[in-house]
Amino acid sequence: MRTGRTEEAIPHFERAVKILPDYASAHNNLGTALQKTGRTNDALAQFQQAVKFKPDYWEAHFNVGSAFCKWEESRRQKGNLKRCGVCAQTSNRPNRCCRD
Repeated sequence: MRTGRTEEAIPHFERAVKILPDYASAHNNLGTALQKTGRTNDALAQFQQAVKFKPDYWEAHFNVGSAFCKWEESRRQKGNLKRCGVCAQTSNRPNRCCRD
């Protein structure tokens, strides 16, 4: 992944997880690759598996938190866009709808 070929690395990490399903590092590596490609939900699941199999794996714990924060931020942004659209459709001053 250090060479910028994250997409190509994902199938290799997926294969490692299938071969050794309780290998925490494989789950963590797969999660890292998935997160780099924007697949935050899938990444979060892999990080959680890593923690499940190795509870003292601090990097995986950190990655769970990081992925959750990205997921939460994405969820909030979608909610803001939805509110923005509803406001813009119903307001006589739509340019003021999307301000915080």
